[in-house]
Amino acid sequence: MEREELAKKLMEHVGGIENIKSLSHCMTRLRFFLVDDGKVCEEELKKLPILGVQRQGGQYQVIVGNDVSRVYKELVKQYPKLGGENLTDQAGEKKGTLVSRMLAALTAILVMPLSAVIGSGLIMGIRYMFTTLHILPAESPLIFLLTVIGNSSLYFFPFLLAVSAAKRFHTNVYMAIGIAAAMLDPNLIARVGEEPVRLFGALPIPMNNYGSSVIPIILAVWFMSKVYGWLEEKLPSMVTVIFAPLLTFLIVTPVNLILIAPLATYLTTYVSNGLEWLINLNLGAAGFVIGATRPLLVLVGLHHAIRPLQYMQLETFGYTTISPATFISTMSQATAAFATAVLVKDRKNKQIATSSAVSGYLGITEPALYGIIFKYRAALAGCVIGGGLGGMVSLMMGAKAFSQGMPSILTTPVFMGDKPMSIVCGFAVMFVSTFGITWFLGKSVFKLEDHIVFTDDILKTGAAKEETASGLLVFSPVSGRLCKLEDIHDETFSTEILGKGIGIIPNENRIAAPADGVVNSVFHTNHALGFVTEEGLEVLIHIGLDTVKLEGEFFTPKCKVGDRMKKGDVLIEFDRERIEAAGYDTTVVIVISNTAAYGSIEPEFEEGAIFTGEKILTVK
Repeated sequence: MEREELAKKLMEHVGGIENIKSLSHCMTRLRFFLVDDGKVCEEELKKLPILGVQRQGGQYQVIVGNDVSRVYKELVKQYPKLGGENLTDQAGEKKGTLVSRMLAALTAILVMPLSAVIGSGLIMGIRYMFTTLHILPAESPLIFLLTVIGNSSLYFFPFLLAVSAAKRFHTNVYMAIGIAAAMLDPNLIARVGEEPVRLFGALPIPMNNYGSSVIPIILAVWFMSKVYGWLEEKLPSMVTVIFAPLLTFLIVTPVNLILIAPLATYLTTYVSNGLEWLINLNLGAAGFVIGATRPLLVLVGLHHAIRPLQYMQLETFGYTTISPATFISTMSQATAAFATAVLVKDRKNKQIATSSAVSGYLGITEPALYGIIFKYRAALAGCVIGGGLGGMVSLMMGAKAFSQGMPSILTTPVFMGDKPMSIVCGFAVMFVSTFGITWFLGKSVFKLEDHIVFTDDILKTGAAKEETASGLLVFSPVSGRLCKLEDIHDETFSTEILGKGIGIIPNENRIAAPADGVVNSVFHTNHALGFVTEEGLEVLIHIGLDTVKLEGEFFTPKCKVGDRMKKGDVLIEFDRERIEAAGYDTTVVIVISNTAAYGSIEPEFEEGAIFTGEKILTVK
């Protein structure tokens, strides 16, 4: 069937142009947002030369395969109204419970501006270290400059949050910044602490300083998105450009300053005071719990839920006690991997554990967590107990961080605050206990040095995997944990419609070439690409599930169509943490697109850890 006829039939069987709200496509699927799903003739659709249909996340998906972009262009050619790939897609944000959606939104908003906060936080950490250790006097011009630079992103944090909140709530970024500006207006700041100004003689506007605040501006932008969106929809088009922003400011700013921001500030204060009270009940116990549970929270994906509490502490008290214990815990994870590297005898295993330790000390702990700690009880016990003891000592010695930053050995000054010895002593206790426990248990109880194995050497059951006598090999493009295609929560992949392959839950942020070959397609949102090996294998690498909705955000291509690559060359870099924070599954799917051309495609292993460059598929 020609594409022209296929496009007409598709349109007919999905209910016609009037039944389509919007249309987009990803690497293999047309994604319809329909007015009425009941108008779809699904049985007729399945008779067309397509690979399948699927309802998911409020979408009706037609799985076309590699020809999807050409079919999409033909649809747009015949029905120009469909040419709106930039239409806002919020369906994915309506999945899950109310609490889970709120947590996902809050986490995503806080993660987006994190790079600016990390930079400012590190500068403030260096500034405090210089003055606390009396390296420079507080009146030094350099200290003045560091203070100005460090305070910038922290005090004006509402501006950064306004941008990320506007993107999350799909509203006008510049209007959101205007709402944030009103909260930090010099006229308001100059009257902080004075009696409230009464609007119309009755409505009080509290004179608060909203610098460094978090919750108020997020709620304000959410409210603004509703008001501005309603006005744009209801006002006549000829006056929308003038009156929509005018009325939005006149409605949202007073409501925000009178009601939303003060209530959010009170809520933040009460939560922070309650948290501080709990921590102060027993600083040692609090430090131990925070330091010990951090790796377990990562395992279940709840570690992002802690970040809002840290920001609340900073906003209310000017410091956070959670961050120092989190820093110590991160270092304990790296130390457990380091102890494992020292303990094992096999050169390859030693190299893997060593690289995990190095990345862990630099703040990227997933290789250590998934490659070492969660696989071997000695490392897990050392990490949990050592992290807990280090966190306990740090908090008992008064550790406080006056800014925020990503835990790593390079950002240590951020977490030293005005009592650097608390971190030094906590780190020392953590290192000795983590290393010692991992070493002792690995040596005497779990026999780690004899039994540590990785999936390229032995199957999880312990039975040796025979070397492939012949066949074409595909190598892992990313490190992580293997999963079967049938276990992936996407019928397009789990039913092998697109071909046989394997899934990998990644623990790093880059995709490497799975063999020597040529890049033959890169999807415009950079979340997927096609790769042809020198032997003719067509490999589809798809990063995450439904990540086409991100429209390229958090993905950076390092290649283009036609580039000839060697095995291991970087193809795409992606921000896994931000993608997960935005609520998406980051599983990387590797599929042989021309499966029908071969007799068998078998995974080397079906579960366990895998590292970039290791064999994952044998094709015969």
